[in-house]
Amino acid sequence: MQSRRTEILNLRGASPAAAAAPGSSLHTAVIAALKQFQLDGAGATSEEKDKNSVSLKLEGKPFDALAQFLALMETQHAALATRMDMKPAAKPGAVDAQITLER
Repeated sequence: MQSRRTEILNLRGASPAAAAAPGSSLHTAVIAALKQFQLDGAGATSEEKDKNSVSLKLEGKPFDALAQFLALMETQHAALATRMDMKPAAKPGAVDAQITLER
């Protein structure tokens, strides 16, 4: 099973070390990535369910930045959106989203 996981991560361009660094929490990576894509601040909340699961609620955030955030989480941290509800926000190009990320 572990060899298959490593193979899948390699195909995605992520290393197993980046995917699950010992002692690292997914929530820490999520917070850093939200800041990187300017998705943090007002209209953004995150809740750590456990070390490998985080729930996000984002309101009025740019769709393009959200897509880049999700791509980074998958390729660099092996975190996938296991649940996602999204709807257009009032501002063009922006969305309201509820996302659960897991690795």
